[in-house]
Amino acid sequence: MLNTITTEAALENFLAFWQAHFPEQQTLTREAALAWFDEQRRGFSNTRASDQEMTAYQDDVSRVYGAYENAAFQMATVERIIRLAKRLPAKATIVSLGCGPASYELWLATQTDYRFTLVDHSAGMLDRARGIAQELGVTNQITMIQSDASSVPAVPSHCADLVFCLNSMHWSRNWQQWIVEAARIVKRRSCVLVTCTFFMPRSMITPEDLGEIMSRYFKNEGAGPLVPPVDVGNGMAAVSGRFLCIGRRNDKPPKRKKR
Repeated sequence: MLNTITTEAALENFLAFWQAHFPEQQTLTREAALAWFDEQRRGFSNTRASDQEMTAYQDDVSRVYGAYENAAFQMATVERIIRLAKRLPAKATIVSLGCGPASYELWLATQTDYRFTLVDHSAGMLDRARGIAQELGVTNQITMIQSDASSVPAVPSHCADLVFCLNSMHWSRNWQQWIVEAARIVKRRSCVLVTCTFFMPRSMITPEDLGEIMSRYFKNEGAGPLVPPVDVGNGMAAVSGRFLCIGRRNDKPPKRKKR
């Protein structure tokens, strides 16, 4: 179905999906959602939390994800996904590291016959994804793995036609290993789509650091702010901290340094 409609029609379809399956955005403000699970203490600025505490935080976020996640970021991300997905072979395999409630992947499952492996450390996020998949009747296309995305041995090497690392890598102190794992999983000459927020206190991803590790494994096919800069007058522009990068896997992996 995806290849038979325009990108504009696909975006409208996704927006309807997003509103239907993440309806809390219609009754709960983002500020109220952040206050409900104590974002100020547990989330953005929390650099000392253990991995277990961060998993519990994400479990709570999953319940109000529609109010928590910015709809503009959802739309900007899915537009890039549509362009990449239309280039994939029939019955392609997509692996999503840090999938959250899998809004992009589950919508894409309704539009294609692709197969998806969803990886997340949060049982709450996967439970929400599982419930939506059942509502949509796409469970036969979905495999779920509860795991830290930095190491997923259950996923075979070079098995994926496309790997996602979307909107979640910046929560990990070990974010560099997500890129290494994506490079292991994706087929040679296939793509990875990464979106992350720079300078998050927990990860402190910088443009330079992301570019350096991506260049070890991937050829750059596009990078920049997830949403375009906004003109705020007086010759100034506001630039979102969320960044997008598309890389195509190198034919040959980098050589390991001798110790």
